[in-house]
Amino acid sequence: MSWNKSRTKKVDNPIAFGICIGVAMGASIGVVVGNLAVGMGLGIAGGVAFGVALRRKNEKADSDE
Repeated sequence: MSWNKSRTKKVDNPIAFGICIGVAMGASIGVVVGNLAVGMGLGIAGGVAFGVALRRKNEKADSDE
C-alpha cells in the first residue's frame, strides 16, 4: 500500500447519493419541526445541491490527474 494513496471511494452517481442523504436529513428535520412535507422538500433541494457540488469536485479532481 502506498503512503499517498487515497482511501476515499468516488460515488458513481453523486446526485442520487445527495438526494438520499437529503431525504434522510429532511425527513428527520420535518418530524422534529412537525411538517414532514416541508422537511422533505428542503432535504431534496439540499441533497441535489450537495450532489452537484460533489460531482463538480470529482470532475475537477479527475481533470487535475
